[in-house]
Amino acid sequence: MNIEELNKLMSGLKDGLNHVMPEGIGSIDEEIESESGGGLVKVVVGTQGAVSKINIDPLLLDKENVGHLEQLLIAAVNDARSKWEEALKRKTISTFMQNPPEGLDLQKAMADALKVLNR
Repeated sequence: MNIEELNKLMSGLKDGLNHVMPEGIGSIDEEIESESGGGLVKVVVGTQGAVSKINIDPLLLDKENVGHLEQLLIAAVNDARSKWEEALKRKTISTFMQNPPEGLDLQKAMADALKVLNR
């Protein structure tokens, strides 16, 4: 199998995913919470991936702490979003493995992909 064949295989897998993924696959089953600054800033990302709650410790609400607060917010939001994306990947893979497209031999497809990658 050459790179062109691998690209066709991956395209077929993507098309298969689009056909078998149930409604709501762009969401996860629970909210993701993250924090930074030892809990001074907490961020919750909802099931659809949007920030749904931010909690800021009052100690940070001082003009002199604005820069620090901004950095903690960025860190907490990025961490929460990353955790949400990882949870979504796990859900998508699990759903796909439980209900692969009709006629797709997952074992063969993965074996073929690994052969190309190991060249």
